[in-house]
Amino acid sequence: MTEGASDKGAAAKAQELKEAIRKLDFRDRVIFLGSAALVLLFFLPWYSVKVEMLGLSQSDSVSGLQEAAWIGFLAACLGTVAGLANMGFVPLSAEQKALARKTTVQLGLAAIALLLGPIYFWWIWLPDTDGPMMGGGMVEAGKTLFFWLALLAALGAAGCAGWKLADERKAAGGGAPPA
Repeated sequence: MTEGASDKGAAAKAQELKEAIRKLDFRDRVIFLGSAALVLLFFLPWYSVKVEMLGLSQSDSVSGLQEAAWIGFLAACLGTVAGLANMGFVPLSAEQKALARKTTVQLGLAAIALLLGPIYFWWIWLPDTDGPMMGGGMVEAGKTLFFWLALLAALGAAGCAGWKLADERKAAGGGAPPA
């Protein structure tokens, strides 16, 4: 296969994926795109630290794949694969596809990605601080844009999955208990 033919095949698959995403309802689209965005955002810097001491400056950044947050990354990956399977892009057996389509599974994966991604990271890493250090140095630390985008993507995916599950329960006659 020539390079031009593979480019056309990739472009056709990308267009096919774009059309499949467009056919999803709003909540499924947010769940899939939130999970897919979260996979990418886990690799980008979520926290930055700049230390100035004795006229020297050093900065460092930390991604979302720190400590146990990698479990959230795996949940986001599984949520993305489930979305691709729902659209027919990942071949799965009938049982696996039925499991991937279950809203409770989508909600669980989104919740794990949220809790063991941005929220876990929030509690583990120090809050934003500006203050003097010993020796007259200064420490500046802050969460970066990628952390906030990851939090938004995870909240969107979990929120839409929860909304979808609530509507499914209402439709099945198992709505909220009477007040």
